[in-house]
Amino acid sequence: MNARIVRSAAAALALAAAISGCREPMFLRPIVGKLGALNRDEFPVERASRVDILWVVDNSLSIEKYRANIASNAADYVATLAQTASAADWKLGLVTTDPANAPTIGFTPETEVTMATDGGAQKFRTAVSALGTGGTNTESDFASVTKALTDHPEFLRSSASLAVVFVTEEYEQSANTSADDFLQALERLKGRADLVDLYGVFGGVGFDTCKGSAYVDWDPFITVFQKTEGKTLPICSPTFGKDLATLQGSVQKFGSLGGSFVLKKRPEAETIVVTFDGQDVPAANAAGESNWTYHYDQNAVVFSKTVIGGPDAGSVQITYKERPHVAH
Repeated sequence: MNARIVRSAAAALALAAAISGCREPMFLRPIVGKLGALNRDEFPVERASRVDILWVVDNSLSIEKYRANIASNAADYVATLAQTASAADWKLGLVTTDPANAPTIGFTPETEVTMATDGGAQKFRTAVSALGTGGTNTESDFASVTKALTDHPEFLRSSASLAVVFVTEEYEQSANTSADDFLQALERLKGRADLVDLYGVFGGVGFDTCKGSAYVDWDPFITVFQKTEGKTLPICSPTFGKDLATLQGSVQKFGSLGGSFVLKKRPEAETIVVTFDGQDVPAANAAGESNWTYHYDQNAVVFSKTVIGGPDAGSVQITYKERPHVAH
């Protein structure tokens, strides 16, 4: 290309940048040289292996047809959790959807159900079976959770994550507690929103999970589960306990790893490969949901919630080819 033309083009670009007051867009900057050598940045990480699990079980009259299935699955849940999350330090608590009811199990040393409890599966099943159907017909799941954890802050261990499991076939009806109010309360109680995971075992209201159940598109549960990417299972399933425990055990074993990992050099974005202790972590999961993204302004790989992790510690390895020098 004629040198005069090159100088004119460069001057035009410089003038455009000066007029706009902005940095030149990347696509306007000529790249000089070839891709650099392969770089490997390693980041040691630690994460809590503890999880406090709170079940919120409907004890209104309308739950009667599901009671036997809930009790059976409660036992299966504990038995399966002991296998799938054997490396984790977990404990269980149980409250109802009636805020007037005191917590029934897991909030005192005498009623603890933990990874080390002998006969924990039967103990939890007995407690769930004993809930009955005498609770309020205005199921107030959000209010019940908030009250129990506020009145009993000792249930929440500072180094543990919190998993809340809702078991109900009705929509959420807490007075004066919106979806956003509830999420803000959980964040306040735990200190960080990313330490809270929500699970729903629903009878269809708001989620249409069981044949014959009502559907209410304004159910506050919908907002909460959309905002937190919570997982749901059908209350009519004979295996929801095992399925839920398997899901939670998997999340605990390869659980949350949030935050940003600033790279030492500028990468060519499409060459980035992320692993955790040698296990590949794709940029998106099988459902197309983001696991991590590269942020140019931060020069960092930023993880989404609930991607990877380990029971105690490990390391994230990020390999990439260095971006060629960009002329200014």
